[in-house]
Amino acid sequence: MKKTVLLFLGVLFLLSCSRKKLDYSEKTMDSIPIYLVLANEDSVSYQKRMVYNKKAFDVFINQENDSMNRVNLFKIANRYFNMDNMEEYQKTTRIVLEKAERSDDILAIAKACYYLGDYYADMMTRKDSAYFFIPNQKDFIKKQMTVLI
Repeated sequence: MKKTVLLFLGVLFLLSCSRKKLDYSEKTMDSIPIYLVLANEDSVSYQKRMVYNKKAFDVFINQENDSMNRVNLFKIANRYFNMDNMEEYQKTTRIVLEKAERSDDILAIAKACYYLGDYYADMMTRKDSAYFFIPNQKDFIKKQMTVLI
């Protein structure tokens, strides 16, 4: 009797199992960490690293403007910097800056301006880099002081 009940429950369990089909967005979200790791891997060819970084960018650019979205876009910008693709680095950083300004995220604004300062310093236009570094450093310090008070 016990064997029959166990056999019946086993068959019932196997019949109730079904394969869950993932939609495209779930697959994409699962692939993002892989894209970011591969985009930063020196053993992967430059072209493939660009493709992986672009795929991650395409996913994050249309997501909700929250702090995690901005953090991930900073990661993507950082990958472009590491690949010495300064134009994409600047474009991505400007997008993050716009999103941070819309959200009044002072820390992300300061970080984006610092990244832009790196871009202009790399482009050898020191006047432009000082424009981004100095005022935003003051804003960052003011924000930190108000948080402490």
